[in-house]
This record gives sequence, structure tokens and C-alpha cells, in this order.
Amino acid sequence: MSSLIKSTFAATILLAMAIPAFADDEDAPKLRGEEQCFPFGGAVKQMNKFTKLKPEKRDTVGISPAAKLTLNEEGASYPERLFIRDNGVETDLNVDAEGNVTNFGLIFEGSEDVFLCSYDPARAGTPLEDDSISFSMDMDIRYLENTGYHDLATLKDGLKDGKSHYKKMAGAMSFMVPKMSHVMIAYDAEDTPAMFKAIKDGAEIDIPTPDTFCDEPMISVETLEEMGADGLKIIGGPYKLMPTPNAKMLAKFARCSDDDKGEESTAEN
Repeated sequence: MSSLIKSTFAATILLAMAIPAFADDEDAPKLRGEEQCFPFGGAVKQMNKFTKLKPEKRDTVGISPAAKLTLNEEGASYPERLFIRDNGVETDLNVDAEGNVTNFGLIFEGSEDVFLCSYDPARAGTPLEDDSISFSMDMDIRYLENTGYHDLATLKDGLKDGKSHYKKMAGAMSFMVPKMSHVMIAYDAEDTPAMFKAIKDGAEIDIPTPDTFCDEPMISVETLEEMGADGLKIIGGPYKLMPTPNAKMLAKFARCSDDDKGEESTAEN
């Protein structure tokens, strides 16, 4: 996904975070073994908070967990195996050619004793500080439907329910949840031109002027109302639609995947 924001709940975890092979010797070099695991129960515990929301708070928006392995050096390769270990039971995670962990959601079906592990003999014996491979995780609050059309009532309900989800987040936003006022479009394919139109009675009436954050368009639901629209049409390909505060407020809680892009954010409010 193109420059999708990293929210306060998103995490980036280096695969180097493993138990040192020589942990009993403080002076020994901290080297990795063939297998590396780290506890993932904290993330599972956090996800469980969202599933405990009332059904009416989860009918329009929900949490979309995603994870990716990134090769940071030329010649680096993905681990031979990425897997879950939960009370002795192991489940493989699938990694596609771009490094996306395609069945990452399985880890949240486990207990709070679950571990995320990799088997990577090619890097055995290398320093733990080596970051030739990194693991990143995003937890996006997004609208459940992405059919290309969103009626105004659903958009407004998503703003309200999105605020309830943000209250369950870890980090600053959980203590001071701002007003949700916009919807952000994030296309699955990078560099997809954003195309959207306000709809009234099934007909296109105009193109709402968006704000932007991290190069992603943000559309004010209030503006759609003022235009007399009863829905929003999104064109261009697969996407995620996310409830957010305005760009100026969002910048206080989130950053871009490329920090320099944060300076490009604009807001009308």
C-alpha cells in the first residue's frame, strides 16, 4: 500500500529482537540462532479489546491487521519459515513475494501466550543488531465494506464507531480521542490516482475537495452533507476507507511511513 500512515498502534519490530544465543555471558557477542521467537501476547490482548466492543460498534468499521517482512540490504532473503508457536502448537505463516504475511490474522486467534517465530539458518551466528530484515505490523481501523460506494448514513456511523475503536487503542490517542470527521482513501496498489465523486440519487454531482495526509486523500463527511450528497463513490481499484480526524489533528497522533511526507499534509480545518 502506498504511503499509508503508521498510527499510534502500529508497530515495527525488528526480527533481531530474539533471545541471544549467549545470553548467559554478558561479555559474549550477542548472536542469533537458527530459530528466533518473541512473545506476541501483548498484541493479542490488545486485539481482544476490540472484539469486546458491542456488536453495534463493529457493524460498520473494524480492525484490519497486516504484517510485512522487508529486505533492507541487497542479497538479504526471507527466513525459511515464519510461524506461530502457541502452547506448543505451531502454525505456519505465509509470506508472498513482496514480503506480505498473507494469513497474519491467525496469530490473533491464539492465546496471550503466543510467540511469533522465524527459522532463519542463513543468518545464524550473525549479530542480533543486524537489521537486514525487518518486520512491520499495521492495525488499521477501516470500513468493512469497500465496494466502491458508501452511503452517507454508513459514513457517519463509521465516524462514530471509529471513535469507539480508537478509545481501545494503545498510546496517546486512547486518552484524548479527537472528533472523527473525515474518511481517508488508501489504495492497495501504489501510485493509484485517487478518483472519487459525491453522489445524489444515484447520479454524480461533483468532486469534493479533499484534504491530504501522507499523500492520501481525506474527504470531509460534513462537506458531503453540505453538497447535498447522499453517498460517496470511489474509483480506481481496491482500497481501504478509514475514519479519521482532520489532517491537522491527525498529525498530532500519527506519522507517515516516510517521515518527510508528514510535512506535505494539508487541512482546511
